[in-house]
Amino acid sequence: MNFIAYLNNRGENRDALLALKRLTMTGTTFSAGRTDTVNFFTAWNLHQLRNSDSAIFYFDRISASSGFYDPSFFYGVLNRIYSKQYEECRSRLMAYQNKEYQSLTNLNLAALALLEKDLPAFDSLAKSFDYSFYAISEEQKSLKLYADTIRNYPKRSAVVAGVLSAIIPGAGKVYSGKLGQGLAAFLEIAALGGATAEYYFRSGPESAGFIIFGTLFSLFYVGNIWGSALSVHVNRNDFYQRIDNNIMVDLHIPLRRIFR
Repeated sequence: MNFIAYLNNRGENRDALLALKRLTMTGTTFSAGRTDTVNFFTAWNLHQLRNSDSAIFYFDRISASSGFYDPSFFYGVLNRIYSKQYEECRSRLMAYQNKEYQSLTNLNLAALALLEKDLPAFDSLAKSFDYSFYAISEEQKSLKLYADTIRNYPKRSAVVAGVLSAIIPGAGKVYSGKLGQGLAAFLEIAALGGATAEYYFRSGPESAGFIIFGTLFSLFYVGNIWGSALSVHVNRNDFYQRIDNNIMVDLHIPLRRIFR
């Protein structure tokens, strides 16, 4: 096990897993404590490799009497969050009995509420934040900041964006927060519209130039409306994804501080 611990400390996770596999294939009968150690090291290396489902399996095998139980519990919750098993995480956290880590439990519950964009639930849970425990105080502040950021995010409508771009090409993208894309769309469609009008007045509606540029103008015009409506959803999803990524980082850091 010393060699496996050495590999863990060096971050050689795949080699550590290979060594653990060989250890379990020798047919040796382990004590309960040694079995917990093997399972924890296996889970830890899988966690480091972002293999969440397998990590959860081994974290869950740690017995409640083991010194590895509490870190395994919270790392198991973290990996379930990575896998978006939010309801399962909540059930486990609510049933967790060790009051020594109550503030960490509350931090995880509050983070779950934010991941689900349930601001009333977050506000209720955040009342327990007292910022007195050094290992999580900065993360408590960060979660409060994320909640305020979500609360203040502009409530833009995809329908409004589409209507605006139908009236003025590109206006919907400007409305959604993409000024550069909106101006580019306006210039493209204006250029195509100008060329279409020129061919119409110069060569008539049956000319090849009018038909080609008229078709391109129609396609770009409709695409501009659809793209503007879609950009509202894309921007919102990108915004939430950035927040979610930050939340998961803020859940991971305290575990490294507490369970060294």
